[in-house]
Amino acid sequence: MLAVGGLLLLPSVAGAGGGHVEVVVGSAGTAGCTGFVVESLNGAVSGCVPFAGAVLGGPEAAAADGSVVFGSPVPFPPCPQAEPCAHIPETGTRTEVVKPNRNAVALDAPAWDENDADASVAADGSRVAFLRPYAQTTTSAIYVVNADGSGLHLVASMDTTNGAYLSAPAISPDGGSIAYWCSSWSPGDPVYPPPRRCGPLPDGSYRRSGLMLMNADGTDKRMIVIGHDPGGPGPLSWSPNGRWLTMDALGVEGGCVIGRCKPQVFAYHTDGSDLFNYLDPSQQVNRWVMHETVTAVDAPQFCGSSSQILYESGNQVYLINRNGTHRHRTALDTAQAGYPACVQRPGGKGLPPTVNVMRVTVPEARTLSYAAAKRRLQRAHFHVGSLKRAFSAGIARGHVIAEYPHAGAHVHRSSKQGPPIKLVLSRGPRP
Repeated sequence: MLAVGGLLLLPSVAGAGGGHVEVVVGSAGTAGCTGFVVESLNGAVSGCVPFAGAVLGGPEAAAADGSVVFGSPVPFPPCPQAEPCAHIPETGTRTEVVKPNRNAVALDAPAWDENDADASVAADGSRVAFLRPYAQTTTSAIYVVNADGSGLHLVASMDTTNGAYLSAPAISPDGGSIAYWCSSWSPGDPVYPPPRRCGPLPDGSYRRSGLMLMNADGTDKRMIVIGHDPGGPGPLSWSPNGRWLTMDALGVEGGCVIGRCKPQVFAYHTDGSDLFNYLDPSQQVNRWVMHETVTAVDAPQFCGSSSQILYESGNQVYLINRNGTHRHRTALDTAQAGYPACVQRPGGKGLPPTVNVMRVTVPEARTLSYAAAKRRLQRAHFHVGSLKRAFSAGIARGHVIAEYPHAGAHVHRSSKQGPPIKLVLSRGPRP
């Protein structure tokens, strides 16, 4: 690597090989940089964000203006005597942000039972969102704060009416929305199965876990992908156009080996059209890559474009197209530099309109053969329920005379498989 000075970030565009996509990695004097090194996926160094303090786990997020967000250790203040504090560690974690040629800014001072984690920075570097787990109550909350440490405010938390454990907040490229994961299984929760506390869905109902969206001020919370396991994903990552989110989840094809399940790369639409597609094979980005059937992946993130995803597997870092093609290894090695943080650039024009996939329309099946009608219903997320037969002079034998509900009717579904449709089949002309 080349020695570099203290400036960050040249605008660059990802090519097919990803050579000019910029990422930030941790450093302790490597390439003449104590702090955070900025480099391309081919290993060429392009800048440095100096920082001489302690860093836990490397950079968590990086923005186009040179902002790097990370966690640092901080001693907890004295525990209140009225509280049982024996299990609380002496040191916690706080979120900090540093920019080229500037001192690091501590964005908050955690109290005795608080730890900051899962930080995400707006693409323009103006704001940071982070998770605050509470050790004493095994709950969590999501905060947003300006990059200068001002304006700290709570945007989502557990409460007595609709509590849940929240994690992995991520600010959208346009800065207007935050994605996060919600789970009703809070750490140490003795209730099983837990109540449904995450949502709402388009029909106003709640589920036990899922991928959530809200406005950056905490309003308009809604679920866009229904989860069905107690564990949440690692960090969430937006595509630059705001139309996709990627995360790790349990693999569909070969993800479980000798009883142990290993996370794989998944991507979901942000318009809610994948509400019922959690762990669907069509959403698994690396399903055709046999290497990951025995190796867990970590920290998938859109990098440089809305069609390329970077992820770590076995200390190696790979770039893959969102459709699962053109997977190749980069020059980065997490055993040497830790997990990279792709530089986020402002983009997108807001989220696409939300699609209500819980409201489905009955397709036209009249005059179709039974086999053709069954296929058409399945494509529209329905299935054949009861069958009746009647004589018909105008409809061929074995073809559909009528369906109930009628074609064009709007019905509700609460799962991937929609409600049954009753079919009336022709017996041919009356003898």
